[in-house]
Amino acid sequence: MKFEIVRTKRYGETVMGQLLADGGYVADTCENAKEMLPTGTYTIGITKVGKKVAYVGAAKGRSQQIGTANGVYGKFRHKIMVGKAVCPGCLIDTQNHYNRLFERLRKATARGTTLTVEIKERLTS
Repeated sequence: MKFEIVRTKRYGETVMGQLLADGGYVADTCENAKEMLPTGTYTIGITKVGKKVAYVGAAKGRSQQIGTANGVYGKFRHKIMVGKAVCPGCLIDTQNHYNRLFERLRKATARGTTLTVEIKERLTS
């Protein structure tokens, strides 16, 4: 299963985009420009130890957690936030989007599917 994050708009330190799965829309994304991963292809992993965690990263120490938050200025750092974009830097319904995404990742992993995400930039200001 191939995921893509297409970064489309930059507003200061906020970068908005879309998460796609096999070409179809999954969620809007929000990242902090100072902390985001460079463009490229990464593996997606999941863990479930008390709390469901999905992460993107190719090497230890250089991963980003996919998660919930309403914007880039919260206490949650190194995250690719998913939800429904309502204005630059702000997402709503993040928990529902994350839960659906995590379940999709969990089922694909259980089937033995390799999960990757390609991060692309088509940024406009």
